[in-house]
Amino acid sequence: MELNNYIVVVEKKYIHELEKNNIPFKQFTSEDYYLVKRGKKKKRFNKEQQQEILLDLQSGLSIKKCSIKYKCSTRTIQDIKKEIY
Repeated sequence: MELNNYIVVVEKKYIHELEKNNIPFKQFTSEDYYLVKRGKKKKRFNKEQQQEILLDLQSGLSIKKCSIKYKCSTRTIQDIKKEIY
Protein backbone atom coordinates (compact mmCIF):
# COMPACT_ATOMS: atom_id res chain seq x y z
CA MET A 1 0.00 0.00 0.00
CA GLU A 2 1.49 3.32 -1.07
CA LEU A 3 0.77 6.49 0.83
CA ASN A 4 0.68 8.43 -2.43
CA ASN A 5 -2.75 6.96 -3.09
CA TYR A 6 -4.35 8.57 -0.05
CA ILE A 7 -5.19 12.03 1.15
CA VAL A 8 -5.39 12.50 4.89
CA VAL A 9 -6.69 15.63 6.55
CA VAL A 10 -4.84 16.62 9.70
CA GLU A 11 -5.61 19.49 12.04
CA LYS A 12 -2.98 22.23 12.12
CA LYS A 13 -2.16 21.47 15.74
CA TYR A 14 -0.75 18.06 14.67
CA ILE A 15 1.59 19.30 11.93
CA HIS A 16 4.46 19.56 14.40
CA GLU A 17 4.04 15.82 15.09
CA LEU A 18 4.40 15.07 11.38
CA GLU A 19 7.54 17.19 11.20
CA LYS A 20 8.98 15.67 14.38
CA ASN A 21 8.52 12.15 12.98
CA ASN A 22 9.81 13.05 9.50
CA ILE A 23 6.49 12.23 7.90
CA PRO A 24 6.24 13.97 4.53
CA PHE A 25 3.19 16.16 4.02
CA LYS A 26 1.94 18.90 1.78
CA GLN A 27 -0.03 21.91 2.86
CA PHE A 28 -2.70 22.81 0.36
CA THR A 29 -3.65 26.28 -0.70
CA SER A 30 -6.87 27.28 -2.38
CA GLU A 31 -4.95 27.17 -5.68
CA ASP A 32 -4.17 23.47 -5.17
CA TYR A 33 -7.70 22.21 -4.68
CA TYR A 34 -11.33 23.02 -4.17
CA LEU A 35 -13.90 21.34 -1.98
CA VAL A 36 -17.23 20.11 -3.20
CA LYS A 37 -19.91 19.64 -0.62
CA ARG A 38 -22.19 16.76 -1.42
CA GLY A 39 -25.64 17.04 -0.07
CA LYS A 40 -29.14 15.88 -0.56
CA LYS A 41 -31.21 17.40 -3.28
CA LYS A 42 -34.36 19.02 -1.95
CA LYS A 43 -37.39 16.85 -2.58
CA ARG A 44 -39.83 18.23 -5.10
CA PHE A 45 -42.90 16.73 -3.44
CA ASN A 46 -43.77 17.10 0.23
CA LYS A 47 -45.65 14.43 2.22
CA GLU A 48 -49.09 15.82 1.34
CA GLN A 49 -48.28 15.89 -2.38
CA GLN A 50 -46.93 12.35 -2.17
CA GLN A 51 -50.20 11.23 -0.58
CA GLU A 52 -52.13 12.93 -3.38
CA ILE A 53 -50.03 11.07 -5.96
CA LEU A 54 -50.62 7.78 -4.14
CA LEU A 55 -54.38 8.44 -4.16
CA ASP A 56 -54.25 9.11 -7.91
CA LEU A 57 -52.39 5.84 -8.45
CA GLN A 58 -54.83 3.92 -6.24
CA SER A 59 -57.76 5.36 -8.17
CA GLY A 60 -56.34 3.90 -11.38
CA LEU A 61 -54.21 6.66 -12.87
CA SER A 62 -51.21 5.10 -14.63
CA ILE A 63 -47.65 5.92 -13.63
CA LYS A 64 -47.07 7.54 -17.03
CA LYS A 65 -50.18 9.74 -16.79
CA CYS A 66 -49.34 10.59 -13.20
CA SER A 67 -45.85 11.71 -14.24
CA ILE A 68 -47.38 13.92 -16.93
CA LYS A 69 -49.90 15.38 -14.48
CA TYR A 70 -47.23 16.22 -11.90
CA LYS A 71 -44.54 17.14 -14.47
CA CYS A 72 -41.92 14.71 -13.22
CA SER A 73 -40.29 11.47 -14.29
CA THR A 74 -41.95 8.07 -14.12
CA ARG A 75 -39.07 7.06 -11.85
CA THR A 76 -40.12 9.67 -9.29
CA ILE A 77 -43.70 8.37 -9.36
CA GLN A 78 -42.45 4.78 -9.00
CA ASP A 79 -40.32 5.79 -6.00
CA ILE A 80 -43.32 7.47 -4.38
CA LYS A 81 -45.43 4.38 -5.07
CA LYS A 82 -42.78 2.12 -3.50
CA GLU A 83 -42.42 4.60 -0.61
CA ILE A 84 -38.69 5.03 -1.21
CA TYR A 85 -38.90 8.66 -2.38
